[in-house]
Amino acid sequence: MRKSVYEYCEPWEVLFDIVLNHQDELLVHVGELVTVDRCFATSMRRVISKALRRTVDKIPYKFLGGELLTRCNSDVLPQFLIGKAFNEMPVENVEIMFPHLLRFQVDFIKSMNVEEGHYYSVNLESPEGSWDAVCDILSTCKGVPINVELKENAQLSPRAMQKLAKVCAQTNIRIYIDDLCTFCHRIPDQQDYIIMLIEILHPFIKCVKVDYDVMKKIRRDWTSFRLVRTNLEAFAWFWLNVTENKQLPYVVFESMPVEEIYWFDRFEELAMGYYLCGYQRG
Repeated sequence: MRKSVYEYCEPWEVLFDIVLNHQDELLVHVGELVTVDRCFATSMRRVISKALRRTVDKIPYKFLGGELLTRCNSDVLPQFLIGKAFNEMPVENVEIMFPHLLRFQVDFIKSMNVEEGHYYSVNLESPEGSWDAVCDILSTCKGVPINVELKENAQLSPRAMQKLAKVCAQTNIRIYIDDLCTFCHRIPDQQDYIIMLIEILHPFIKCVKVDYDVMKKIRRDWTSFRLVRTNLEAFAWFWLNVTENKQLPYVVFESMPVEEIYWFDRFEELAMGYYLCGYQRG
């Protein structure tokens, strides 16, 4: 008998039950990763349309893949409770559950008809107790277009980082640092940890992501804007010193408050010096 929040079960109990016993109720939503197409021809079409006072075309995007977001049948666990389910699940249950979820996500990516240059990321929710099992699953992903995201609310030990680095070297898996500005990835609060991440994992770090909750209010909240700017500048400072001026990774903003070129220009100024600036939609 499957569990449900409508039968007075806690969200984490339902998610745990679905992942272990009812994966037919488990769904995947892809949060699209895009960049703005700024090629000359596209830019000129927009300039001409504006000059002639025609309706300007929608922002042209280039698609790069996306993030796999866990969803369940809403009859048992609605979307707005997914975050609560992950956050409140006891550590010992996460240790049991997450390798099964990761296997499901990896199999999903392997079954996709992936376009050249597209990559799909998964969150590493796993605590230390199941890290070896997680790395064993990732070691089967050589040639699979997969990236892994280091969650903002859990610190990895040096041992876990080194084991992940070994897997990345064998498989070409790339690493995203999730939610810069938040919890374990907030500077200056956690700068010693961030520096250690860079020291051990920099050959495989492809991207830093700026937290969705910060981006939601950045236009009307100077504190949020300053937080993003400070964290990106600090991360770049540490990166360039540790790596001896190796090219900075991508920046991905986890929201687009307004889909206007003017605002994209402002955000990309925040990411000045980074390799590429992108956005996660949906």
